[in-house]
Amino acid sequence: MIFAQKEAKRFVQWLEKYNHHSVYENVGFALLEWLVCDRGGERLDNYEVFLKLVIALLVTESGTLKVGTNVSLGEYMEITMPTNLAGWLPDKEDFYATLRFCKLRGEDFKDD
Repeated sequence: MIFAQKEAKRFVQWLEKYNHHSVYENVGFALLEWLVCDRGGERLDNYEVFLKLVIALLVTESGTLKVGTNVSLGEYMEITMPTNLAGWLPDKEDFYATLRFCKLRGEDFKDD
């Protein structure tokens, strides 16, 4: 669980520290993008670990998460943390599809 807590913190820092051009409908969409953009998919190797990360987020974060839009100017949008799992939690299929994309993307980087 400690690994999942560290990754949850890493996710929150990624949201706040970098400029995001996507408008995330909910935390689930942001998590899927984080798996690719911050290489979270390389560190999380199965859905059970991902679910532990989600639990860590729900336990440690409440209210809203800041999402950088223009960090150098102090511009942020917010994502409201959910109060239940319905409608936002990426399912197992979406998680593994994203991991497959991460793997392909990683192989593409090796060819560059």
